[in-house]
Amino acid sequence: MKKDKTLIVYFSGTGSTKRVAETFRELFDARAIYAEVYPLDLSVQNAPTTEWDDVIRDTKLLLVVYAVHAFDAPVPIYDWIEDLPFGNEIPTVVIAVSGGGNIWPNTLCRASCIKALEEKGYEVFYEEMLVMPSNFMIKTNDDLSMWLLKTIPVKAGRIIDDAIAGKRHRTGFVFGGKFIRSISRMEKNWAELFGLALMVSGSCDGCGWCAENCPRNNIEVVDGRPVFSNQCMICMRCVYGCSLKAIYSDRYQYCILKDGYSLEMIEEKMKGKELKSVEKCSKGLLWLGVKRYLLDGH
Repeated sequence: MKKDKTLIVYFSGTGSTKRVAETFRELFDARAIYAEVYPLDLSVQNAPTTEWDDVIRDTKLLLVVYAVHAFDAPVPIYDWIEDLPFGNEIPTVVIAVSGGGNIWPNTLCRASCIKALEEKGYEVFYEEMLVMPSNFMIKTNDDLSMWLLKTIPVKAGRIIDDAIAGKRHRTGFVFGGKFIRSISRMEKNWAELFGLALMVSGSCDGCGWCAENCPRNNIEVVDGRPVFSNQCMICMRCVYGCSLKAIYSDRYQYCILKDGYSLEMIEEKMKGKELKSVEKCSKGLLWLGVKRYLLDGH
């Protein structure tokens, strides 16, 4: 595979999935495999001008990486798949990134995406979940966050080696699939309400960063103030990325982490500190999936 191109396509809201995608690229490079990375992002600063016919034509291995949204792939992934040319059985790996691990109801988060890719002629032979710190409702403690960050290169390396070897890894039957799909649809519809409920405080200076960086072009600056539309998908980029912390929601503030979310902030805070053991920092049913993920193979 040394002369073949690997294509890594990803969607990331607040940077966790971007970190995963870039880690994959670095690990492919370390194995002397050329890899290109494409973000699926409508924002002015990040969106590449892409002719997918040309890109896919030279692709020998495709990695699709996305953050789990409503127990499913996010809308930009499906929009991208719809625009893809026929895949001619290009070997494809689908990686979901979650904050809770591969436990129910996250267990169905790749099924519809894989089905859509296969209908377009892509041979999905491998699927897996990677775990990163949570950015929604529930904060992952700093020790556990650092364990997750340290583990990404190890897990990603195993996936790459499996893919190079042609190993097949697919999930079988998922319990409660119809119910998961119904609550997924409800949560995606609720995302529109979340976006419309966003507001800005008096500290907003009208810089327009949120509008320029919204991956769905859901924000417009009118008379120096951001106006939010109904295309929100709760990626949280505007909320956590605003340098003035000016974006909030009276109605849904419980969804927003009080101290914000930034991998760099976590890493700086924990720099040089000895981490608690995985067992000590992942106690309780809430973190069972994360604990299993971290201890797998140890």
